[in-house]
Amino acid sequence: MVLIASPSEIIQFLIPTILERKAIKQLTIYSSLSPEDILSFSSELSTNKSLTSLQIIHNSISDDGVFVLAQALQYNETLQYLYLNDNPDITSASAQSLAKLYKLSCLNLDNTNIDPNEVMDLMESLMQDQ
Repeated sequence: MVLIASPSEIIQFLIPTILERKAIKQLTIYSSLSPEDILSFSSELSTNKSLTSLQIIHNSISDDGVFVLAQALQYNETLQYLYLNDNPDITSASAQSLAKLYKLSCLNLDNTNIDPNEVMDLMESLMQDQ
């Protein structure tokens, strides 16, 4: 399922509805998400048992959104792949939140503004928690 450039009201209605469906395995979002948007579907993210891949890419999320997203995903045991690439508003401030997502098989942070040293620290943290 791909969601492109939707207004906040549609995001807050549509994503929770999509995540309630048991068959959704992959969700790609090309739409700017506020922390409030992510909060609107965070409970579905934390309990979803079918979604294995989530892509929030191309200027769609910032540090504040990553913080809310990481809290929602912290106890999700199904999601394996999280792609946050091409989001320049993700900075080193997000590294601590992302470190809690040690159950992921893949975390893509290409073309963000996380300092390379923070990426290394994040990788070490994720490896230790495995």
